Amino acid sequence: MLGIQEMTLDTIYTPKWFSTRFIFSWRAPVMGGILRNLYHPKTYIDAGCAIGDLVEEMTLAGVDSLGIEGSQSVIPYTSKGLFKNISDRVLILDLRKPITLPKCDLCTCFEVAEHIEEWGVDTFLDNLCGFSDTIVMSICTNQGGRNHVTLKPRPWWDAKMTERGYLLIQNDIDTIKRGLEQHKHREEMRWWYERLVVYKRYDG
Repeated sequence: MLGIQEMTLDTIYTPKWFSTRFIFSWRAPVMGGILRNLYHPKTYIDAGCAIGDLVEEMTLAGVDSLGIEGSQSVIPYTSKGLFKNISDRVLILDLRKPITLPKCDLCTCFEVAEHIEEWGVDTFLDNLCGFSDTIVMSICTNQGGRNHVTLKPRPWWDAKMTERGYLLIQNDIDTIKRGLEQHKHREEMRWWYERLVVYKRYDG
């Protein structure tokens, strides 16, 4: 078995894995539209963006957008968007290591947190907080899956974000869920719907 130092993100997330992500791309315009209506962002980062479908969606809508993905294996797929080559909009960076980027209006991070080993969680969260004061996430807390290595209850994540000066915003969660309601019967959208959290920085 590969040791932790040998298990690179390229080893875990292979070209074959990324090639299956296109079947989920229908979610991007649904979620992208909801987020633009709620937050009106001018700048946006999707942390753990996979093939970059949300980056493409937001870019096409006029939002200055970046994606972050940890595996080099994604590179060929970022040029195969439905409408736009976004390979120059996706940065290959490891979210478990410190990243410095200009702060943006909105950061999303869907189905990523559970893939971060516990030793890397604090740096991962520090990165998200550095990216934006408004963070929309989905976090799997109790279901096994490919490299689901940190399955912690929601209050565990909430406490870590509170330590960083962020509060859980239930009104925003409810608003986003209303927009997703008609799609939640589809499994790949149900993951986002059921696991949705929104954190905002507070002055306190």
